[in-house]
Amino acid sequence: GSSSSSWRASAPHRVPAETTALWAAPRSLRDSGHLPRGRDAQDPWQLLGQSPREEDVFELLRADFDRWKSPQAPNKGSIYREGAALLGDLAKKRLPFIASMALGLMNKSGIPIDVFHFSAVIGACEKTGEWQMALGLLQSMPSMRVAPNVVSFSSCISACQKGGQWQLALGLLALMPEMKVTPNEYSYAPAISACDKGGQWQLALSLLSDMPALRLSPNVISCNSAILCCSNAGESLLALDLFRSMPQRSLVPIVNTYGAVMTACRNLGDWELALSILSMMSAASVPPNEPAYNLAISSCEEAGQWQVALRLLGIMSLAKCPPDVFSCSAAISACGHAGEWQQALSVLQGMPGRSVTPNEVSYSAAMMAFSAAGQSELVLSLLRRAPQMKADAIFYKSALQALSAGGQFQEAVDLLRRMPGLGLKPDEVSYDAAIGACQRAKQWQLAVSLLGDMPQLKLSSLGFA
Repeated sequence: GSSSSSWRASAPHRVPAETTALWAAPRSLRDSGHLPRGRDAQDPWQLLGQSPREEDVFELLRADFDRWKSPQAPNKGSIYREGAALLGDLAKKRLPFIASMALGLMNKSGIPIDVFHFSAVIGACEKTGEWQMALGLLQSMPSMRVAPNVVSFSSCISACQKGGQWQLALGLLALMPEMKVTPNEYSYAPAISACDKGGQWQLALSLLSDMPALRLSPNVISCNSAILCCSNAGESLLALDLFRSMPQRSLVPIVNTYGAVMTACRNLGDWELALSILSMMSAASVPPNEPAYNLAISSCEEAGQWQVALRLLGIMSLAKCPPDVFSCSAAISACGHAGEWQQALSVLQGMPGRSVTPNEVSYSAAMMAFSAAGQSELVLSLLRRAPQMKADAIFYKSALQALSAGGQFQEAVDLLRRMPGLGLKPDEVSYDAAIGACQRAKQWQLAVSLLGDMPQLKLSSLGFA
């Protein structure tokens, strides 16, 4: 009652955080005997979890509801603001289900709600990619006599983009003028980004070019999204043109911009441009991050510039941006492409010293390097590690080709026969490698047996490897 409230107000320093949170928590949680811990110790909302009961949410809202409905209630404007602020706080905490339930309870209890309440909850959905809930809320607004605004639409478009629903995102953008809502830069940015999910680079460029006619200036996020969309769709030259046009648009690239354009460099195999962009980042006081370095190393990989790739690995350590598994794997691949299997082995062996654990990509890159160089002993060594990792079909195909070249027919045949049990389907190249190994070892019966298996698997020989 009022006496307990006055006690709490007069001596807050005596109440441990755990006790305060437990006091505020719904009775069902208090009775469970579980005290909140750590980050959630002072936040009863976090105790509810992601799928709470309606009565528990109502109990936490009860005091506010009673105050808003009492004769001494603040004016209507204050009630609107406080309710929207409460929902906004839940959005910041990434609790969309609780925020949505709270909004429903406000409406059911006769608490006035408006577009700002809906926008706050849709914003919570946007933060967590809950696009179905965001769309449902947006669709329910007219039935509650609440007109959506640009924030509601933009947050819903962003939620759809994060959920990979690019058609819905673009549909919502097109719907805005029909609903008498004018799109802004924050409506276009997620819509352009959504185009990337669908590989719709032409649409991304079209949306970007439509903005000036609406007196909207593309912002850096819109431009980044369009660059990345073009890069990922293989339209790397267009991506570079967009990047170069940014100064004319009065846009300053951020780290994600450079990452998007580095993707274009990797796709083009233009390692010199990738290095130039790394230098531009440093000159612009935007320190290159791991993804930027990794993309630069990947550019070297395609061009066989193994020395540059290894140099970049060294620079990363000096720049306090230690190489990760992607950096090392790309460097191994660069060495393999250049036929430098010893260097590939050195990077692989040096990974634990960099506190990096090799993964299936690292081992596949090494396997391809050793296979191309005919290093069958190293191939067998990697194969012995295969059960401990999720090796893919490329790994085993490379191993088969190396074993075939080394005349190790029995190992090749055993490996081929193990593949289906590992959930991998051998293809024509795999079979031809094993048959070729048998042929070179004059194991004709075995070769004919393998050849006879191929039609059942709907495979045709390419002419023994």
